Amino acid sequence: MKKMVSCLAVLAMLTAVPTATAFAEDTAAISVTSETSYYETDIRNLVGQWKYQVAPEGMNITAGVTDNGIITVKEDSTYTYTDIDGNTHSGTVKVDYDTFGGEFNVPFFAFYEGDKFFIGCYCSQNNPNAYIIGNGGMAQLLSVDADFSAITGEWEEVNGNRRIFNISADGAYTVTYPDGIIIQGFIKIGNEMFSENSDGKWYNFYNTNGIAWIGFPKTDSGTVDELKAGDFTLRRRNADTNANAHQEQSEGEKTDDKNESASFDKEDKTMGAIRVMENFNVIMALTGASPVYTIDDGKVNGYVKVNDSRFTSIADLYAFIADNFTGEAKESFIRDIDGYFIEKDGSLYVQLIPRSFYQFHTENGVTITDPAMDYCTATTNKGDKLYGFGRAVLKCESGKWHIESYEFGDFYGVEGHDVSEIAGTWDEVDTLYPRQLIITNDGSFTLIFVDGRVMYGTVEAEDIGYLNGNRMTWFNLYDENGNFYTGFEATSLTPLNDLYTGQECSEHFVRYIEPEHKYSTDELQKMAAKDYEEKTGIRPADTHSMTNEGGSVTVVFTDEKGEDFDAYNLDPDTGVGEKFSDGSVVNLPQTGVNSLALAGTLAGASAVALLGLGVVIWSGKLRKKEE
Repeated sequence: MKKMVSCLAVLAMLTAVPTATAFAEDTAAISVTSETSYYETDIRNLVGQWKYQVAPEGMNITAGVTDNGIITVKEDSTYTYTDIDGNTHSGTVKVDYDTFGGEFNVPFFAFYEGDKFFIGCYCSQNNPNAYIIGNGGMAQLLSVDADFSAITGEWEEVNGNRRIFNISADGAYTVTYPDGIIIQGFIKIGNEMFSENSDGKWYNFYNTNGIAWIGFPKTDSGTVDELKAGDFTLRRRNADTNANAHQEQSEGEKTDDKNESASFDKEDKTMGAIRVMENFNVIMALTGASPVYTIDDGKVNGYVKVNDSRFTSIADLYAFIADNFTGEAKESFIRDIDGYFIEKDGSLYVQLIPRSFYQFHTENGVTITDPAMDYCTATTNKGDKLYGFGRAVLKCESGKWHIESYEFGDFYGVEGHDVSEIAGTWDEVDTLYPRQLIITNDGSFTLIFVDGRVMYGTVEAEDIGYLNGNRMTWFNLYDENGNFYTGFEATSLTPLNDLYTGQECSEHFVRYIEPEHKYSTDELQKMAAKDYEEKTGIRPADTHSMTNEGGSVTVVFTDEKGEDFDAYNLDPDTGVGEKFSDGSVVNLPQTGVNSLALAGTLAGASAVALLGLGVVIWSGKLRKKEE
């Protein structure tokens, strides 16, 4: 797994920038703020290929754009621009600052060809797929990988609360609720969220805080009229959703046979669990005569009218139960239907009796355990304070998951928890700006932010009591001053490889599992320091290391002032590597071996390791220690 870039590497990216230069007519339209986070000025936000698109003269990009070429930005802050005629221009990208009203210094990415200014776009953008250029948005840089042409337009939620989604060509979207509330976000194309074995690409929807919340499979069939993930469906407004069926029938195909075959494709466990759990909530609310689904029209004494359009007859209820439940759970709900529902005057009524009912809380997803061919167990990741967690045994029938049995309560356990359960390294996922959390057995923690900032503190296992008498253990994080920072609920899932923390469990950390290598990072650091002293006569005051993409390890040597002065790039399985300052070969188990055959063995490992140090080399932070 790729670890968080070290503080040294991050700071190397934030090099000194020239004095502010005004855009003149190429100033981007923004909301001016007096402070911009480090990650917003990180040049890596621009690394990749971008379409340089320009709006019609006198208009902005909402009126349409024309492709003017491709801009490719590299991590060394250089760029290449190839226009539509094939002409190539190159230059550098810098962080400049604009001043507004003599008070606000606002950073922007400035493209220079030599000393000549080319274009500029502000660092702070709501949508990472696009950077807006010019007053009023006269042009933009649109990520080449962000092709949303197939889903651009207005969509309506088929089930649920009928929200309206409006998706722009640059991946930005708005969601309008029936009560008029509007939220915004952006879409990125990538692997399926919350899945370790994702095939193909997905449209992943992020909110403005960079938190992913839903995704849909991406197809290569051009414009689509329906987006579907489990039981959640968006349908393009004013689209002929039967067009494909008409075409198939006109070509003599058997649409019914095709649909019958598709019904046996097995539903995803996680999506299926969430679907049936939410439908469980519906039937529990109905059988409890919840006012959300009923209204007292006074026509039938002791009963209230069901006003959910899905249920107008007892037959509708039977079909709903058969689609979501099996075994004892199915039989139990059928008994409820037979005992408490009646039909009268073409409407469905339920007996008004006072009783409580349980609900599955699936807002933060579910954890699948005990997977088998046609069975699995699904547990909600967060319960409410009254009933705790929900767990269901699922059985797959005709390709769809059904609830066979269920239970609610504090079955995760609240006793005997200690910090050692969560000791280790945790990487944040499902966000554009992931942090790394390191927890030790003694209860101390280090939280590393993507901009290089570090927070230190302690973790306490604390039992929290609720008014109903229940107790729940939480692992709470306190900063250096003893102030509460965040916390997450303790569970009895083993092994514990997921932590959900923050407001409404919106932040997700997964355990980093160290690959099994012959030499641990601690062993490599000790051997490297000894080897360096034997070869150079210089004894490092300290060492630290980072794991690079590909698995190689960089051991960095630090002097008495805490400054990094040299490093080894090493293979953790062989202990063989390369000295940074002069490129010489090192072999920790056999100090001093420098053969041509060994150099050949190093070629692959060195290539990957140098990638990990590329940022550090460019910064000039590492220097050869002067004797």
